[in-house]
Amino acid sequence: MVWLHMSNNLVSIIIPSFNSQEWVCDAIDSSLQQTYAHCEVIVVDDGSTDNTRELLQQKYGNRIKYIYQENRGLAGARNTGVRNASGDYLQFLDADDEITPDKIEKQVKILEQHKEYTVAFSDFEYFEGGASNITKLSPETFRKKYQTGNLWKPFLTGNFIVVHAALARKADVVAVGCFDESIWACEDYDLWMRLAGRGCNFVYTNGIMARYRLTPGSMSSARIMQIRGTIYVLLKNISEFGLNDEGDKSSARNYIASLHTALGELYCSEGHPIKSIVHCFRAVHFAPWQWPNISKVLLNNLHFRAMLSKIIRNKRFGVDH
Repeated sequence: MVWLHMSNNLVSIIIPSFNSQEWVCDAIDSSLQQTYAHCEVIVVDDGSTDNTRELLQQKYGNRIKYIYQENRGLAGARNTGVRNASGDYLQFLDADDEITPDKIEKQVKILEQHKEYTVAFSDFEYFEGGASNITKLSPETFRKKYQTGNLWKPFLTGNFIVVHAALARKADVVAVGCFDESIWACEDYDLWMRLAGRGCNFVYTNGIMARYRLTPGSMSSARIMQIRGTIYVLLKNISEFGLNDEGDKSSARNYIASLHTALGELYCSEGHPIKSIVHCFRAVHFAPWQWPNISKVLLNNLHFRAMLSKIIRNKRFGVDH
């Protein structure tokens, strides 16, 4: 249903794509099917070597704006989209994901009525491969943190806004420097933290308006990079904006320690015992009170157990080296 007195403000939907010909048309179709009439669709082809260009030119022609660039990564592709965007609002959408038909209409309405908010965001659901009817809900840990206002505090315990669940004012995104192209993961989390750190407010729009496709490797092989990126983003923004009180410090330290512990488990399971030990002791550095949990990870590490046995044996027999 189209709401009365619909805004004429243009929304730029930015779709970065790298060798995504299998899925990118689903993302574009979900953009073109929006009930909000004033949208432009910008596809940034980030150096694809497949048939993305030919496919999109044949299927969509001038209904989309197609931009090709040498590969610069996800953040670089999104920033190219922002530089070429004519809209007042920005909708980021990865090439393998989708948004619901009424998403932009509902979120533009909220942002038009409430100028105090920079970002409107919604819940999302997962779906698998091409079987778009197979879904599962977003993590409960995410949903518990959905709220309206400045979200700096909840962001200290991790990201919970997937990039395509959000609609953002272009002026505010540009004002904080868009996406940091030096970051190898969690670029969206970094953007949200920089906006929150500078006092921008977020508004939660009830309902599932974004769909996140689960593809092979999306939940396993990239996990280590995702955790490392999360730690980097947290420390980077804490360094820039600081922590306001002891509660913030405790939340951040506990969360960073839990991330290092998770890396310890992952590295151990993948056969990297030294890296596992290093991250376990980094966890101890941030939150020594988590030692009981951290020690369990260490004791599952055969390399660490061998080292510990050697130390105990040498001490027992008075051997120094």
